[in-house]
Amino acid sequence: MLTKADDFPIHQTAEPVAYAGTDRNFYDRYFFNGYSPDGETYFAVAFGVYPHLNIADAHFSVIRDGVQHCLHASRVLHSERLDLSVGPISIEVIAPLQTLKVTVKVISAAPSPSRSPASPGGSGRGPSWTIPA
Repeated sequence: MLTKADDFPIHQTAEPVAYAGTDRNFYDRYFFNGYSPDGETYFAVAFGVYPHLNIADAHFSVIRDGVQHCLHASRVLHSERLDLSVGPISIEVIAPLQTLKVTVKVISAAPSPSRSPASPGGSGRGPSWTIPA
């Protein structure tokens, strides 16, 4: 039986939170991806929590105009599995099993001739998606 807690990376096995386990290699992961309606832009976001290794990591990838841009971040977990941020990538559970919010913040990006200040990377704010479950 799934509970609201199952939307958080606090599992100890591949089973719902109600079950516990001790597998050293166990991890919990979010994975999202999508395409623009015209198929020209693709994105993927992954966020992993490795409780027995005390590591959290996140990845963001976008393909626009045939060019892939990737960002990977990692941090020590400090056994805090409800801190859903790693570097500039974060996930917020808005409504468990209903709605999640993924945010990718741009830390610094020098505007290039092909990028206007209103495009991703030029405004100093990252894109944010609210994803229905």
